[in-house]
Amino acid sequence: MTYFPNKTLLRPCRYPGSYFRRCAPAIWACSVLLSLCLPAVSSAEDPDIRAFHDRFFQAWNAGDLDGLVGSLTEDTIYHPMNAATIRGRETLARTYEQFLADYAVEMIVAAELLEVDDDRGTMMGLYRSTMTPASGDTPIVRSGRYYMELRKGSDGFWRISRELTQPTKDLLPGSAGE
Repeated sequence: MTYFPNKTLLRPCRYPGSYFRRCAPAIWACSVLLSLCLPAVSSAEDPDIRAFHDRFFQAWNAGDLDGLVGSLTEDTIYHPMNAATIRGRETLARTYEQFLADYAVEMIVAAELLEVDDDRGTMMGLYRSTMTPASGDTPIVRSGRYYMELRKGSDGFWRISRELTQPTKDLLPGSAGE
């Protein structure tokens, strides 16, 4: 039996296969008609998004607070793993400033999706972050997935409006979790 996140139970059909056999042609026809009515969405990688992606993670590795903060919209929302949501560029700037004072960061990333749709963009991928405490303590290594929604400003620059990080085992190429 299969459970969905809302805890509802999928019950087996009383007549296995009969519903699908009757409805499959209609479902197929509706999906074809619907696909003809929907506007095409470009999933091509945009070179500006790639450049933004690379600059953003280079700013992390360089400890460049101005580069990180300049990559955010005023109303940015960040959902970090295992921590409270952070709202607004100024609040996140203070968080980044304290973090960069406490740690040197080495970030390795692998983009899985860099997509643009008019003035909206999406960046999604895997990361491994090694955070070396300024105190000289043992470095902390975290791995996970990132998802970022971007907006292109009136100045033509991309900025992060939403970010979510999720811990995972290390899935980057060449890692033990591969």
